[in-house]
Amino acid sequence: MSILKPSLTNIYSEDFQNSYYSFPVEATLETPEHPGVLTLRAPEGYVLKTEASDTYQGELELNYELQNDGRWLVQQQVILQSLVREGGRLTLQNKCQELKHIFIESRHGLEIGTTTMDFYPVKVLKPQFGLLTIRTLTTDLPIHIQTDRPDLFQVASDERPEYLPGLRMIPQSKNTYIHIRYLSDRLFAKPQIATLFIQTQSETHEVMLTAHPMSRLSTMAKSSAWMVRGGGSMLLASSLFFGLYTIYQHRCEWFPGLCEQKVMQSRPVIISVSELPEKPLAKVDPEKTSTKKNFQEG
Repeated sequence: MSILKPSLTNIYSEDFQNSYYSFPVEATLETPEHPGVLTLRAPEGYVLKTEASDTYQGELELNYELQNDGRWLVQQQVILQSLVREGGRLTLQNKCQELKHIFIESRHGLEIGTTTMDFYPVKVLKPQFGLLTIRTLTTDLPIHIQTDRPDLFQVASDERPEYLPGLRMIPQSKNTYIHIRYLSDRLFAKPQIATLFIQTQSETHEVMLTAHPMSRLSTMAKSSAWMVRGGGSMLLASSLFFGLYTIYQHRCEWFPGLCEQKVMQSRPVIISVSELPEKPLAKVDPEKTSTKKNFQEG
């Protein structure tokens, strides 16, 4: 093959910088006669020009020049401009009907660093932050980012550092960093789940956001675990006793169901007393019940 460059066989859409892609062309022929031109044909939606030219066109002809060693040489820097977001095939052909095909593949889209993000611990009015990486295959792709729980989650970027419910942007580089903030004035008993949407004209990506609240019980459990690692069995027993005592002291606050008062329906208890006998009591002789005794002096 006398067409030496470009040596690549594929050009990807992310290789274009602001819709332009530059590549070298080099071809040789050994023939006594002038070999004519090397023809480059761009696919539909693309145009070509040499680096020294100002005019783009769909078909470009490059002249061979005779070298001192008798070879004919084409050596130019060519710029390919993309007018559409579709793929195609670029063709190079010489007088000898040699063909070289370079395929242009359209891979416009997004690559998301993760599909799930967790925020914890969550405390009232204490913000928690996360960072999401978005890789765009081109730098001129408009992106819309928003959450379905703007009361809890807001987004910002390096270019727009203010946290808002939604964000519209055109990335200036292939790697874009989205800052996500969780902020609430309430302490939830269950995890709070939201969805972050990253949208372009042709695709939508979703990232699940989960805020894990830290309850008092989990705090005590973590404290107990720390004590086990550092304090031994005696410290563990003390911490468990303290935890159980604390739970008992606050049982009505933390577990209201345990302290519901039950109303007991009581009925009066009637005790019957039998009637006193009508027979009168026996009379007692005072002398018989006396404890005084007469003692004779010796």
